[in-house]
Amino acid sequence: MVDGSGSRPLEGLRVADFGHGGVGVECGRMLADFGADVVKVESRSYPDFLRIFMGGEVTPSFASCSRNKRCLGLDLKHPDAREVVERLVAWADVLIENNSTGTMDRLGIGWQDVRRLNPKAVLVSSQLMGSRGIQAAWTGYGPTIQTAGGLSWLWAFDDGDGPPGNNAVHPDHLAGRLCAIGALATLIGMRRGSLPAHVEVAQVESMVATLGDVLLAEALEPGAARPEGNDSPIGAPWGVFPCAGEDRWCVVCVRHDDDWAALRKAMDCPEWAASPDLATTDGRLAQRDRVNSGLASWTRTLGSSEAQDRCQSVGVPAGRVTNPFDQLEDHHLMERGFLVEIDQTGLGPMVLEGTCIRGSAMPEPPCGPAPLIGEHSWSFCVQDLQMEPDRVTALLASGALEQVATDEG
Repeated sequence: MVDGSGSRPLEGLRVADFGHGGVGVECGRMLADFGADVVKVESRSYPDFLRIFMGGEVTPSFASCSRNKRCLGLDLKHPDAREVVERLVAWADVLIENNSTGTMDRLGIGWQDVRRLNPKAVLVSSQLMGSRGIQAAWTGYGPTIQTAGGLSWLWAFDDGDGPPGNNAVHPDHLAGRLCAIGALATLIGMRRGSLPAHVEVAQVESMVATLGDVLLAEALEPGAARPEGNDSPIGAPWGVFPCAGEDRWCVVCVRHDDDWAALRKAMDCPEWAASPDLATTDGRLAQRDRVNSGLASWTRTLGSSEAQDRCQSVGVPAGRVTNPFDQLEDHHLMERGFLVEIDQTGLGPMVLEGTCIRGSAMPEPPCGPAPLIGEHSWSFCVQDLQMEPDRVTALLASGALEQVATDEG
């Protein structure tokens, strides 16, 4: 990590990314976006499933999570891979992994191995249920843990039916960001005299930690935690409301009585909203269906952007629900430079989300394509790991190392 203006904050940080799917690779991406040299480790025998689930070698999801990285094609289970592994661990400042519990130990890259090979390295791990406990052997990813963490139940509607389901991978991205924060916190601590550490982020714990208020309420009053759907105990109306057009929606959140008074004004004071029993939050919560229905009758007459703008103009939190095509044309996102374009090998031109953190003395964050398997094997082994070219050639011939035709060697 570097200090001073004109540099990306993580320049000089070297990261070995053994991640796959969402959590590990997202952690690596967070670090790469701010200047770290992140080398993704995988092979055609054991590729990142996010790379191949659509049948090719690159998917849009993989391009997003592994942009700005290099790739070392290394079969970690190959008997000749060990010397490359040991050089890689010695090279890295941070190692990232989210493999099933025990995998890194079996590969000889567990925490004790890392400490022996590189006493200054930080290891960041994330397993579904953590690496210890009776459920440590469970495997899965974000959607799997929504049930174990109780979130699927809370997201259901309080109508007796089961959860409607969703396609969100939460908490994959949350856990990945917590991993990045853990790595940086450990590195900062080391600069202040602390020892290197093994950072562990259990996905289930990262999600449950966001539900602390719900768990506390249930502990104090059994039965207080109920499925909420799009509702909130904070106020009403609160949720996602239909707008004019096909599949158009707007989120509106009335937090308190001042919001309610402002919303009534935005709606031109309809008669139903003037009822005295709706003047207080408690009154509206008691008649949630009535106020939700009344608000929906108004939003249906408006486009989603107009409903959003009318609410926001009087201070009521609101936002239109956007699909990917809407986002590509969103003037706010464009003016902030949040939408970035890359030319991804195997896919062509793509638009990705940019970084959400900028600094006045920091250069624009990089945004380059994700690598192919083994795209940088030769150059990384020879230049960074200081291996003899003849030895690299032999390891390529044995299958321990892999490269592609576009490699620099």
